[in-house]
Amino acid sequence: MNNPLDQIMSTREAAQKWGITQDSVKRLARQGQIIARKLDPDDKKSPYVILKNQEYPEKEVD
Repeated sequence: MNNPLDQIMSTREAAQKWGITQDSVKRLARQGQIIARKLDPDDKKSPYVILKNQEYPEKEVD
């Protein structure tokens, strides 16, 4: 059985994988450009978890 935690990554991991900053990853998540979710949507400081097997979006929206 696969561990579901093996299918997610942190903003730090995504930033390293895609060669961008963590802030850029967070912006992509907020804008719905990547598959991501906050661990606790009611907490502004809650970290994002990001689906690991997705590619970097073709176009980053600023």
